[in-house]
Amino acid sequence: KDGRAAAGWRALASSYDAAGELDQARRCAETALAYDAADVHAATMVLLYAVKRGDEAVVCEILERVTKKELKLGVLEMVHVLGELKEVPLTRLHLDCLDSFISLASADLVTAV
Repeated sequence: KDGRAAAGWRALASSYDAAGELDQARRCAETALAYDAADVHAATMVLLYAVKRGDEAVVCEILERVTKKELKLGVLEMVHVLGELKEVPLTRLHLDCLDSFISLASADLVTAV
């Protein structure tokens, strides 16, 4: 049930995002993540919205969960976040995300070899 509820909230977040209602989209993504704490898609959305609005605490929380392997952000999620961030002015949080993504991707490559 929680997975379906999370999927519904993610879909609603996407709809709000497409309509330009970013605050509503963020709230829906956060609700989806609350229903399913391991939902990679909701976590990606929450991370993206947090970076866009400069919410360092949320960015650090998500990246810490990824580092601890509580969340598995893959290459596709990383590319999506970075692609979306090209539309907003560069901040330190962008660089923190990029640095974390490079570290995670490097670690994945080392373990794959």
